[in-house]
Amino acid sequence: VYLRIPRRKLALACSLPPALAYVWLGGAPPSLVRAALMLVFWAWLYWRGRPQVVLDGLLWAVCVIVLFDPGAADDLSLQLSACAVAGIALARPLAALLPRRLRVLGGLGGVGEQDGLAERGRMAERGGAAIHDGYGGSAATHPPHPMHRSTTPPWLTRLVAYAARTLWVTLCIQLILLPLSARVFGTSSPWFALNLLFLPLIDGVALPLGLAGMAMAPAAPEVAGWLLLIARWPFDLLLVSLRWLDGVGLLGAPQLLRPHPAAMLGLWVLLGATVLQVSGQVADQASGGPTGQGAGATRR
Repeated sequence: VYLRIPRRKLALACSLPPALAYVWLGGAPPSLVRAALMLVFWAWLYWRGRPQVVLDGLLWAVCVIVLFDPGAADDLSLQLSACAVAGIALARPLAALLPRRLRVLGGLGGVGEQDGLAERGRMAERGGAAIHDGYGGSAATHPPHPMHRSTTPPWLTRLVAYAARTLWVTLCIQLILLPLSARVFGTSSPWFALNLLFLPLIDGVALPLGLAGMAMAPAAPEVAGWLLLIARWPFDLLLVSLRWLDGVGLLGAPQLLRPHPAAMLGLWVLLGATVLQVSGQVADQASGGPTGQGAGATRR
């Protein structure tokens, strides 16, 4: 099986039964049904050979929901969920607006940049360094001087990349949600950076221990109780932190002007056009296209 089916396709296929069981266990509320539909469409599109399926799966899921329930288009929870997932899907294209060094740091570069980063990582592991040819690729390699070898531990590099990627994805979600939040609530929270602290705790501690506690509840209720108790700690820490921030007056959200729906649409269109323009230039530079050749000629 592993030799015939790629790992990602197999992972998506294996994730469908637990996801559907979780929808049944949770009573099939609209939020879980939306998430399950997105996962089903993501798996279907990926199995059909589409590598980037998050945004397409989101559009398919929203279309099916609105087709069977036209009133869901006015549901605020559906709007917020769709915008949040769209922010996640657009995080890599939006990264074209960042300087190249920051894109490479967070692993958010394009295909050419990622290939170059992988090549540099392989050369670093072999104790060599790459000489770039001015077009985004590497023309030759040579062993580095001992004084030039990186002394940064690999775990620290991965931690910095994870923090940068998490912060950027969260910022993209806030950017896509900003017009809707301003329109509906008249405000937007500036404390999205707290995700850097609590997302690892929730994903790495609370959810695994919670699922383990649920699985062990029939056979070992006492062990399951301890697991669920420990799984509460990240949420308790989050509530304590939020109460402290509120107590010192730092949790107040700034008031924003409520935009007109036409202004909201205009912001999203301008943002998309800017991303397409900048990402096209980045792709040309990475692939040695007209823009990249011009840049190489200028450097020479």
